[in-house]
Formats: sequence, structure tokens, C-alpha cells
Amino acid sequence: MKNYNVLHILELYHIYKDMDSQEKSDFYQKKCDYYQFFVKLILILAGVASLSYLVSDYQLNGNTIMPTLIPRTSILIPLVFYILLEPKAKSYKTKAFLNYLFLNLIVFADGIRILILISTVFSLTFSHP
Repeated sequence: MKNYNVLHILELYHIYKDMDSQEKSDFYQKKCDYYQFFVKLILILAGVASLSYLVSDYQLNGNTIMPTLIPRTSILIPLVFYILLEPKAKSYKTKAFLNYLFLNLIVFADGIRILILISTVFSLTFSHP
């Protein structure tokens, strides 16, 4: 195992600083190509796993799944687009954009579900005397 001390890190920084823009672009592209498989796998698993919240939605909504069905399943459309578009993207900038876009769509779908659950809870709380 290589020991990364301060001098080694400074040396790497100076090497990076001395790179021209083409070398930096190639460096980023190689890093992206190396890690993209893992990123893609985690994003797809996160998208599919977000569907598992339908079980807790069913329990929290009083044995009905309808109030949160659309926000939960709305992640399937971006998931399909991500699976189709990601292999066609060649640039590390495009791949990074697709990764962040899909990740934010997962979070957005979860946020919509939380807002629906809060409104459901408040309507149940304040509708009964």
C-alpha cells in the first residue's frame, strides 16, 4: 500500500497544475470512464430502491397507495431515459450532467412524496374534531 504523505500530495498538485487544458480534459475523461460504471450502478439501484417506499406509503396512508403512486412511479421515466442516454454520452461533462440530473430527479420525487404525506397528515389531523 502506498503511503500518501504531504510531500507526495504536493507533488501531485504541482503535476496537475502544470498540465495544459488538453491534458486536464484527458485526465478527467479517464477518471470519468473509470468510475462511471459504479456511478451508473448506484444511480439505477437508487432509482429502483426509491420505489420500495411504496410499502411505507401504503402503511402511512391508511392502506391505500393512490396519493403517492404518481410521485413514486414518476422516477421510472427518467430512469429509462438515463439507461438509454448514458451509454451514448461520450464526454465526461455530459455524463456528469446526466448523473447529477438523475440524482436530483430522485430527490425531487421523494420531496413531492413528503409534501403529499404532510398534506395528508394535516388534512386528517384538522378534519376530525
